[in-house]
Amino acid sequence: MNTKHYKIDDIDAIIKNFATFMHDGKPHFLVVDDSGVNRKMMVRVLKELNYLDITEGKDGVECIALLNDLMNKDVIILLDLNMPRMDGLQCLKQIKSKEDTKHIPVIIVSTNTSREKIVSSVELGAEAYVVKPFTAAQISEKIEQILDK
Repeated sequence: MNTKHYKIDDIDAIIKNFATFMHDGKPHFLVVDDSGVNRKMMVRVLKELNYLDITEGKDGVECIALLNDLMNKDVIILLDLNMPRMDGLQCLKQIKSKEDTKHIPVIIVSTNTSREKIVSSVELGAEAYVVKPFTAAQISEKIEQILDK
């Protein structure tokens, strides 16, 4: 049997290359919406845009819990506003008020078109606001704006 020996530096390079291959430098997406249909649409759009690292949550409470499991990843959140238990604005406020999560970009994706909700979202720290129904191009544009920062 022919055994190959590696140096520590070689192993580090292999691990780094594997991590790059696995994630391709792309962010992990957390899609949060109480509607399963809406989550599926957002996931489908992300996959069409070749973003494959995706977690789903059904409300703000679940979003906060899931974020704790995703702290070692570069995350972008797609967040609905109208949800039970903890709505999107409450969730956004909690995310942006904590030192370890305030850097996480949040894109609000909502049917709500009221000026008050849009302004509140931006004031609380949302990076973008997309109105449902949305197109893949709209989501792509917002993601690219975040990634270009």
